[in-house]
Amino acid sequence: MTRLKQSHELMRRVREMVLGHHEGEVIETTPIDAHVLILYSRVRSLLEGACVLLDARLPEEAVILGREMFTDSLHLMEIATQAPDRAPLVLGLVSKSLTEMQNLQREAASLGVSNKRDVDAVLGVLAERRKEIDAYRRRHGIGNMKSFRHEKQLASDHGRLDGYLDFAFVHRMVHRADMAQAGRTVRTDEVVRVCLRNPDDDFLVAASAFVMTSALHAHKAVAPIFAWTETEPEEIDRLLAEIDRLFSAELHSPGGNP
Repeated sequence: MTRLKQSHELMRRVREMVLGHHEGEVIETTPIDAHVLILYSRVRSLLEGACVLLDARLPEEAVILGREMFTDSLHLMEIATQAPDRAPLVLGLVSKSLTEMQNLQREAASLGVSNKRDVDAVLGVLAERRKEIDAYRRRHGIGNMKSFRHEKQLASDHGRLDGYLDFAFVHRMVHRADMAQAGRTVRTDEVVRVCLRNPDDDFLVAASAFVMTSALHAHKAVAPIFAWTETEPEEIDRLLAEIDRLFSAELHSPGGNP
């Protein structure tokens, strides 16, 4: 079986593990853990999107989604280590989102693309939401909110520095078209051929590994929080090890990435 076919089979198993349970299920939980569930749900959605792109041989676009999966999975891993005192970290993330939305509204007003009345209305809603958060903290005796550390620090603490290097490379791909299209550009003499899709199976395997690893780490982090018992942690670890072996084989094979 080729590495690409092995990658497809591993992705099938990852999808079954991460997407095969709790779809459409109503989950009753606390306001804090509801935000954890929202974060995990985004990882699942990004996994679905990445699979579509990988099937279309668009690995560069898939790893852009994988970049967000990497960050979200690290956040979920950090949240899991804070149990049961995860509220300051989760509320800090919510508060940061509110601040960003407020700043966007003010920028829209300053640029003249939104009228003051509409901006004030949205800012009023956001302010009320912040009051609700503060009231919740007071009722439950939650201390100061916390912020997540940088991905590099989180990756170091959670044993994922190899993934951080991929994350850092993809981050640059987002802003550099030449880096993003390098695998689709063929130069011969004075002729440059730019392909729509990436013909390199090894890059597809690497992109799949990047995406699958984050999905599994996210799933492993949240399963204990919601008492999901369909998958044992050891089963996730075995699947992660298989992905790592496949990626390592790709790196060290003739024609693999240096």
